[in-house]
Amino acid sequence: MVDYQLHTLNNGLRVVAAQCPTWRSLAMGVFASAGSRHDPARKQGLAHFTEHMLFKGTKRRTPKRIVVQAESVGGSLNAYTSEEHTCYHLRSPAIHLNRMVDLLADIYIESTFPEDEIGRERQVIEDEILMYKDEPSSHVDDVLSEVTWPKDPLGRPILGSIETLSRIGREDFLRYLKQAYGARNSVIALAGPQAPEAMLETVAKAFANLPKGRRQSTRPIAKVTKPSLASQLAIVERPTEQVHVRLAFLMGGREHPQLCPSRLLSVLLGETMSSRLSQEVREKRGYCYSIGSSRDVYTDTGLFSIYASCESRFLMPLLKQTFRQLKRLRDQAPSARELKAAYQYVAGNHDMGLEETSTQMFWIGDAALHEDENINPERYLEELKEVTPDDIQQTAREIFTTASLRLALLGPDLEKLHPELLELCQDH
Repeated sequence: MVDYQLHTLNNGLRVVAAQCPTWRSLAMGVFASAGSRHDPARKQGLAHFTEHMLFKGTKRRTPKRIVVQAESVGGSLNAYTSEEHTCYHLRSPAIHLNRMVDLLADIYIESTFPEDEIGRERQVIEDEILMYKDEPSSHVDDVLSEVTWPKDPLGRPILGSIETLSRIGREDFLRYLKQAYGARNSVIALAGPQAPEAMLETVAKAFANLPKGRRQSTRPIAKVTKPSLASQLAIVERPTEQVHVRLAFLMGGREHPQLCPSRLLSVLLGETMSSRLSQEVREKRGYCYSIGSSRDVYTDTGLFSIYASCESRFLMPLLKQTFRQLKRLRDQAPSARELKAAYQYVAGNHDMGLEETSTQMFWIGDAALHEDENINPERYLEELKEVTPDDIQQTAREIFTTASLRLALLGPDLEKLHPELLELCQDH
């Protein structure tokens, strides 16, 4: 049995813990409620650049010592930047709780941002940008974001551009930390075998010097009124061996009633080998090797995506069959048996994932970050279980509309298909 507890320290720092006495590892994450969505346009990539720089030295630790301290006991230390938050996380043997908490507190509070390290890391991130542009499957994701949110920070790359990186200097990092890394804008999540009280006491001591700061708000999504169908389609011509496809639909955010039904809708449509897209597009017709679906959910919006890659000659047949499957879901509710299978797939993966302390930590950290009082991941399945076949059909009708459709394609000889693509999207 796992014990879940959430506490708020005097400085406003939220600390959430999952405890199970049989676990032998510790997972810890420090979350800042600040991501690429909060970056100023001229300095896009600031959140991600800051994430890199927190590994470049503190008053007590060199860059090498930061990583060695985790790895020398068999642990791992890493970080990521998303659209709405940044997370610094580690996993280690549980007996090193004090040492690991001190390590994360040091880089989160006491990073020094040496000028020479800034220059070197700027070059590293420039290489990272170029690397992703060289990868068609990554590049087309950025193209999709841009065509989906053309006037909003969500439409800009998390990494920024080489031009915006050149504008970021040491003073920008220091201002950003005061703005975004205060206690009131942060969450600490831990999963381990120690008593929650012991984990809380260790965190409270290590993060006592974290300034209160303020809670950062997220600017509402920029609304695009009645976009033309042509503006919902983006084509990038590249001499690749395959066409890379991203077909997506705008949907509701974290608090929208679509949240749970859309999770099961995605499973039914494309998340498994037995899903409708996999069976109809790959298995029966052999149009592609890779096809599937997923969701990205943010505070006030979301995106239901279908991804695929195929030979050019199969692009139109693949899209037509995909649209047929969307129409099937709009026109007819799935059977109770099919919905039950989708639920059991999610529930099984959910339960197996929770055997890992890292999964527990990321789950409760995300819940606390979004002020979800329900931090117990078991309750999530209870909500999913209430979804009915009619809920699935209604959600498909709401999401799979021409107005919410976005299509990004990357590959060779695509421009000549533009009129046919527009007609297909209009008639879907």
